[in-house]
Amino acid sequence: MARGTFRPKVRELLDRYDKTLYRAAKDGEINYSTVHRWLNDPGAIERVEGRTLFGFLLGLGLSLEEVNQMRLGDVFEFTPEGVVEQDADQ
Repeated sequence: MARGTFRPKVRELLDRYDKTLYRAAKDGEINYSTVHRWLNDPGAIERVEGRTLFGFLLGLGLSLEEVNQMRLGDVFEFTPEGVVEQDADQ
């Protein structure tokens, strides 16, 4: 079974929508320290609350319709744990 972690693509999203971390947090009415931690210490993320993620996306200037059209890969990156390379002969 594959194991890993999903982490928000904070930097990529901020760059794509031309927002600062402060502005996205303020406009999305979410705690700045939460999204700051997402950006600067992604290894410490244990969970992402849906309301906070939604607020962040709204803070980027996205509409509800745009959020609904996003794919999982647009918002999160998957980081596998303990990746084991398989032999080409197997």
